Amino acid sequence: MSNPWKQIEALWEMRRALRRKPADIVARQRVFVREFVQFARTHSPYYQRLYSQLPADVQDLAQLPPVTKPELMANFDDWVTDREVTRESVGLFLADKTHIGHPFLKRYLLYTSSGSTGEQAIFVQDKDALIQYRTLNILSMGWGTLREVMRTGGRWVMIAATTKEHLGSTSAFKLLERIPVLKLLFKRVSILSMTVPMAELVSELNAYQPHALIGYSALVSELAAQQLAGNLHIKPLLIGTGSEWIPREEHERIRTTFQCAVHDVYAAAECPSIAFSCDYGSMHSYSDRVILEAVDKNYQPVEPGQQSYTVLLTNLINRAQPIIRYDLCDSVTLLSEPCPCGNPFPAFYLEGRRNDPLVLNGKTIYPGVAIEMFNHLEGVERFQVVQTGFNALKLRLQVASDHEQEQVWATTINEMQKLLASEGIEEVIMERSEELPRTDPATGKYRYVSVDMTTKEDMPVHH
Repeated sequence: MSNPWKQIEALWEMRRALRRKPADIVARQRVFVREFVQFARTHSPYYQRLYSQLPADVQDLAQLPPVTKPELMANFDDWVTDREVTRESVGLFLADKTHIGHPFLKRYLLYTSSGSTGEQAIFVQDKDALIQYRTLNILSMGWGTLREVMRTGGRWVMIAATTKEHLGSTSAFKLLERIPVLKLLFKRVSILSMTVPMAELVSELNAYQPHALIGYSALVSELAAQQLAGNLHIKPLLIGTGSEWIPREEHERIRTTFQCAVHDVYAAAECPSIAFSCDYGSMHSYSDRVILEAVDKNYQPVEPGQQSYTVLLTNLINRAQPIIRYDLCDSVTLLSEPCPCGNPFPAFYLEGRRNDPLVLNGKTIYPGVAIEMFNHLEGVERFQVVQTGFNALKLRLQVASDHEQEQVWATTINEMQKLLASEGIEEVIMERSEELPRTDPATGKYRYVSVDMTTKEDMPVHH
């Protein structure tokens, strides 16, 4: 699924983009938006209908109506631009776990997401888009660091979920070692499961000794705690974090613990390379191809320095399934001044995507572990885990209509008990809530794992 010359061309073009002036970036963005909207109108029946009353020539995104995940998924077969791609065919492909590392129809990778709204969706990424995503990820890590990783042996590890829900990201990572132009950098690629007990994960990392490590932010934070405790003994040159919000202070603790470069990635199934952190702690989106609009609840723009209610994503990279002014249900704050790092692309702080670690009886379960457990439970359409006390949890479920509710609840509670036991956590009270999973009434955001205690700020933190 990779053309080595296209990969080299993409790397060269992105290096040139980093030297452009902001005004030139905006001008290029207008050209790309115009071309992309015309493509979507021509090849996607859904966008043909949606834009039927709009002018023929659209250059300003503000002329276009926002779209949401439920709307797009309800029109999946008309939304995609390849008529061979259907909701039924991608569902069958995703159901087979042996497809990890293999493209759908020999030309696409599939990503799935529930995201902060809790609505499941499937995203189809084309082969040219994958080249661009890889390019953005590689350049965000810095040439100097990458050269050192390559010189010392190029051992990479991704700690991730390995279920069908994460087939896209794990497939994309495994493909790196098969791409001729990237083999010198990604000489050896390994994927470790994030659901194994921490002691087992630490043992595997000690044996593998990665030069570069990629993982969920909260998990990498816990690995830093294991390193400080003397259990983990690795010396990575590069760490990539993402998928979960953690305080900026935690990123600094990871960096000082491992004494290496730490890069945060803002990624989603809709666009695996939205933005990347710089040394000054802000995120940068490459806005000639990936556009973020910080907006209020009425989809009107907010001023720099003001936290947005949500953010609209336009992904000009992927043509298989156009994403245009898509409500990403995250929250950002645009910087009012240019970032001191010198990157000419827009800078912002990512404020959304907050799931809390659970600290039960002095031991921590990071959100990704709980989310991963629920993701493979049959009959669970939505879920929430809320910590209500130092040793108390409340569970909320939305059970699929074609499953027996009592059986799903019994399985869920049993699996949660097994998860707690695997982490060495005992005597936890679990409350079965009659409430359905719900969004935060203040923000409208959906959180899988949260803490709701009157003494939340006084909770002991396990490091």
